[in-house]
Amino acid sequence: MTSEKVISLTRKLISYNTINPPGNEMEVAKYVGGLLKDNGFDVEYSVFGKERLHVVAAKGLSGYSPPIVLSGHFDTVPLGVKKWSFDPLAGEVVDGKIYGRGSSDMKSGVAAIIAASVLAFEEDPPAGGVRLIFT
Repeated sequence: MTSEKVISLTRKLISYNTINPPGNEMEVAKYVGGLLKDNGFDVEYSVFGKERLHVVAAKGLSGYSPPIVLSGHFDTVPLGVKKWSFDPLAGEVVDGKIYGRGSSDMKSGVAAIIAASVLAFEEDPPAGGVRLIFT
């Protein structure tokens, strides 16, 4: 996965309004689950509440070695009362920085986890595989 694709994925994740409360992570969870399935991961979903869905994905589990486990979350805090300089759901890139709700906590982290996990199986798969947990 190229750096351009990671940036694109981060921007896509930012575009989902997952402000908590209420959360509304179902759409982004299904998107991420589909992306992981397309890259050979086994994907399961766990219902947390109305419109709230968790993703558990695994690839290359061996049973002989423990997997690498990486976790992140889709929900973001409310926007607050101060007016935003950029659209909080656009993921605009300005001067090499991505602006938007979740750009630092933690939609960019989720994108990085996905990219690293996909790339690991293209280059040097971990002996115990990978398990991803997104809440």
